[in-house]
Amino acid sequence: MRDHAINHFQVYVKYCSNQVDQGKLLKELSENPRFVEALKELEASPVCQALKMQSFLMLPMQRITRLPLLIGAIFSRLDENSAEYEPCHEAMDIIDKVVHECNDSALIEGRRKEMLLLEQQLKFRGDVKLFPLCSASRWLVKRGDATRIYWKENAEAKLTFGRKVSKQMYNFLLFNDILVIAKKKSDGNFLVVDYCPRNLVQMSTLLEDDKLPYGMANAKNIDLNQVVLFTMLQNHENKTIEWMLTFPTETEKTQWIELVTPNTTSPENPSEKIYEDWDCPLVEAVASIEAENSNELPLQKGDKANVLRKLSDSGWYYIEKLNDGQKGWVPILATREIESNHIRARNFKQRHAFLKLLTSMDSFDTTTSTNDLLNNNNASHAQLGHAHTSAPPSGQPPQHQQTNRYSYYNE
Repeated sequence: MRDHAINHFQVYVKYCSNQVDQGKLLKELSENPRFVEALKELEASPVCQALKMQSFLMLPMQRITRLPLLIGAIFSRLDENSAEYEPCHEAMDIIDKVVHECNDSALIEGRRKEMLLLEQQLKFRGDVKLFPLCSASRWLVKRGDATRIYWKENAEAKLTFGRKVSKQMYNFLLFNDILVIAKKKSDGNFLVVDYCPRNLVQMSTLLEDDKLPYGMANAKNIDLNQVVLFTMLQNHENKTIEWMLTFPTETEKTQWIELVTPNTTSPENPSEKIYEDWDCPLVEAVASIEAENSNELPLQKGDKANVLRKLSDSGWYYIEKLNDGQKGWVPILATREIESNHIRARNFKQRHAFLKLLTSMDSFDTTTSTNDLLNNNNASHAQLGHAHTSAPPSGQPPQHQQTNRYSYYNE
């Protein structure tokens, strides 16, 4: 079994990678009446034992996944001193590897077909910079509709109490490394209007201290509990764009937020930080170290790795080496962080948070100054014997209104 697996089992990997094409071809052939009639005649044969063609197409995949269970059962009954013990152990490792390759090849081929189809469906708007959508390392994570809520630029002065806001439907396509925003066209294709690296996208629910656009709090048909604050820190024009979105369901809203703004703190250990593979620090070994147990990973000086987990208190990284994909724990002191997309994204997020803080402080200072000025004026009027003091006209925005951080332009 071991020797046969080494020499012949790659055919299973090839077969599984063609699974998507099998289903597609069978569906196309099923539209031909002559093929359907011939297939029914073959399936009616006693040799087929009342099994459909699809059952026979599934047999090779079912067989390869059952082999590890069979070999594992044999291995568990062998004595360690048996001559067959080591060869059986090797056969089990080889079969497990083949099964993983079969699963990976089917997944990769399925993703590749999906990307080719998307490339045909997505057309870039004239003012949107093109980029190659299809890539061996890119795949679709989630796709769904979102509704943007906005007002036309400089329309605040025309708003009346309770006026409805405008809405625009978009199709969001989240890939493992980038978010693409598109509009559906009449011909069924989609027009790309913007995109942004995944680690430069942020989504969050409304907070009490979030400054809403003038009149939004009283807008009709808008449930503020369903509104999501959506930020692209650097879109295709290298601009920061902020929208307000709603999703069809609460589940959709939660899923989108978790996918683009995941929680980085471990629920079991608050001192542990967890990184996604699409937004993680890159480190380089500053010294060669040996692994002291099975959980640790040996490093050679100069090795580069992605950090997937960080234990600051105890000083350990859980890493994935770039050269061979091995995973394990290494001391933080044996590495140094180097330039990466994660550092770039972190700097953008810190800058954005700082600007938001400045904006909120500016709003607070302006409001405080205005109130102080009014109080001083009122006191002066009282001292001069005036019984009536003036106030800002009702229903008008304050003169020193905060510059809003949401964009309202309509494409």
